[in-house]
Amino acid sequence: MLGKKIGKVWGHEEVLIDTDKYSAKLLVIEEGFVSSIHYHKYKDETFYVLEGKLELKLDDRTVIMAQGDIYRLTPNMHHSFKATTTQCKILEISYCPVPEDNYRLTASKKIEHNIKEA
Repeated sequence: MLGKKIGKVWGHEEVLIDTDKYSAKLLVIEEGFVSSIHYHKYKDETFYVLEGKLELKLDDRTVIMAQGDIYRLTPNMHHSFKATTTQCKILEISYCPVPEDNYRLTASKKIEHNIKEA
């Protein structure tokens, strides 16, 4: 599973390591897409922005993140993300004792821009 690349609607993730103690992934988020609003009952994850900028939407606020920023998400925090630059690269380091711990409230999608007619 090491080095496995997994395609996503919003870009892709690369599994760097996945053990029973921790996981590390590279998330590559493309501009113009938004991830699902989701949460994890057990997963504790930390995002470190390697390149680009993104909006991390939480239940009660939006956190703007740029290169070098770090944010920890504890279990049960509803969240989604979208790149605000051409591409955003994030290192995700997490711990989760349960293999399938994803609870999606919405689907990932391409962002539709409203074009107003003059």
